Amino acid sequence: MPAANDPLEILLSSPRPIAWALWERVGVMLILQGGVALMGNVIASTLLGGEGIAQAIARWLVPCAWFGGVAVAVALVTRQGVLGALLATLLWGGTLLGGDGLLDRYPFLWPLHAYLQPEHVSDGMYALNRAALMLAGVLLVSLAACLTRDEEHMLGVPGVKELVR
Repeated sequence: MPAANDPLEILLSSPRPIAWALWERVGVMLILQGGVALMGNVIASTLLGGEGIAQAIARWLVPCAWFGGVAVAVALVTRQGVLGALLATLLWGGTLLGGDGLLDRYPFLWPLHAYLQPEHVSDGMYALNRAALMLAGVLLVSLAACLTRDEEHMLGVPGVKELVR
């Protein structure tokens, strides 16, 4: 009965594991966003003579990994892609608009402030902030990749427990 087992048909027709699709999408997202950001940074640096390329990359690459990791992990845990995108968007907007105010009230949250400016903290704190956010983003994407190992759950196929009921 192929009509009753559409997710299994998709799984059988795919020549590679589902985890590869996740890594391909994260890679494409990083290449597209990275290319646009790099072009913007080169143009801004050339025209305005601002910061160096390395510091500019640290400013956009780390939040990209953090918000992308949140979106991918939430989408795979809940199996609702829209929820992952919505949560990442709300987290992005909240951090952008209220991150500094949140730090004034809760200063211990500085490692998770995606838009922490290097002028407001020491170089060491800024480097720790970037490292913590990058680590959190990579861990969330790795968690999502581990979740793709259970292909039946990922495709919504009822397991043995659901079939027994």
